[in-house]
Amino acid sequence: MRRIVLTIITLLIFSFGATAQNVNIPDANFKNYLIGNNSINTNMDAEIQVSEATAFAGGIDCVNCNFSDLTGIEAFTALTLLKFQSNNVSNIDLSQNTALVELWCNYNNFTTIDLSQNTALEILYCNSNVDLAALDLSQNTALTKLYCGDNPSLTTLDLSQNTALTFLHCEYYISTGNLTSIDLSQNINLTYFSCALSGLPSLDVSQNVALTHLDCRENNLSTLDLSQNTALTNLICRENNLSTLDLSQNTALTSLSCSYNNLSTLDLSQNTALAGVGCDNNNLTELNLKNIGPTACNIYATNNSNLTCIDVDDVAAATVEWTNIDAQTSFSLNCVIDLVTSITVQGEAGATTVSSLGGTLQMEAEVLPMNADNSAYNWSVVNTTGSATINSTGLLTAITDGTVMVTASALDGSGVTGSAVITISNQSSSIKGQSILSKISIYPNPANAQIIIDTEANIEAIRVLDIMGKTVKTIVEPNHTIDVSDWTKGIYFLQIQVDEILVSKKIIKE
Repeated sequence: MRRIVLTIITLLIFSFGATAQNVNIPDANFKNYLIGNNSINTNMDAEIQVSEATAFAGGIDCVNCNFSDLTGIEAFTALTLLKFQSNNVSNIDLSQNTALVELWCNYNNFTTIDLSQNTALEILYCNSNVDLAALDLSQNTALTKLYCGDNPSLTTLDLSQNTALTFLHCEYYISTGNLTSIDLSQNINLTYFSCALSGLPSLDVSQNVALTHLDCRENNLSTLDLSQNTALTNLICRENNLSTLDLSQNTALTSLSCSYNNLSTLDLSQNTALAGVGCDNNNLTELNLKNIGPTACNIYATNNSNLTCIDVDDVAAATVEWTNIDAQTSFSLNCVIDLVTSITVQGEAGATTVSSLGGTLQMEAEVLPMNADNSAYNWSVVNTTGSATINSTGLLTAITDGTVMVTASALDGSGVTGSAVITISNQSSSIKGQSILSKISIYPNPANAQIIIDTEANIEAIRVLDIMGKTVKTIVEPNHTIDVSDWTKGIYFLQIQVDEILVSKKIIKE
């Protein structure tokens, strides 16, 4: 009897001891995966022993396996790779997995994940955990690759300790408005960065001089300084608010997508390594593709209604190879226009006054730059307190006392103008002139159909000027009634010649 009892006790002790050596794995799906892995379950029994778990230095990789609980993973202390994306895990203890180098926990249900003990971690995929609100990577200084996009609940992303980071993918990260910026100033080894569809209003990559790939499409960027990113080979910046894009320092660039911005000019003449360019719908007026071989590079430049000419080195080759352009667009060896930037107006010899009766003043204009493709301009005069006329050569003729504004307007489409104020005097200052002027009255004023000039003086001629000083009509043999029914509404001046004296009267046409 005693021998039987001892045998039973021995069996129970053995049984309890064996049970104590098994890893507790409550999730049946997770346990079945581990049991079915010959590299882990080396004795091929129905349990995973602690000794089997601690001895395993490989990787666990199961996508969409319907895991909800990874309890037991802590026994795999030598584990280097853990991939369980697209499962239903919301909590995990990785504090004992200090050898972990690569972790894929994306597309799960985490609200937080503690990686403070995983100091050997180099690669982390934690994107698409919609409830992930906290991500502390301050202890993961060996991290080189990080996917953390599409985590709308995240409120902070501090990468200041991750100076070894070379790859960062955080698309959709900031689009919810929880974050409005990302600081990359310490990530000087970064070569790949994507922040597409993130709603960023600004982006500073000036410290990321090793950057070769930048994808910042579909943000709210109005400026993008790439002058320090001389190693850049791929740039995707389409669908932003960029009005300028200087790529003159990015001579290694092989691929460019900058469509759907507000660019009016795009100079790619320094980017001779380009193999593909997309610049559709940029409101371009200037596109410089000189030094770029048409047979080596694909160009897409449609939906640019204001782009009529593209600068190239070989018109014939460009016409054959680059067909993705608008109907109104053609190629030329030189179609970039040097526009007028300024016009300075003054009277001859610097004169600013006309003081003789009916006197004239030759106006002068200096147009810059001197090499402007079209330096032509038009003269005009605006009558302020006085009145005058000006002809096409810039000869100003005084009419009435006061000031006028003389303007020269560029004809090259630049919209540049230059102006000068000229003072006019002594136009009706003689005693005879004043006497005649006092004896002339015009009514009705304002007028609609006709005006009557009431005077006993002999009117020799009448010239009608508009508010700009332009002659509307000349009446050589006038009578005292003038039909104004077909005149455009506005202010006019009647320049009336009486006894070799010119007098001026203002009238209003209703």
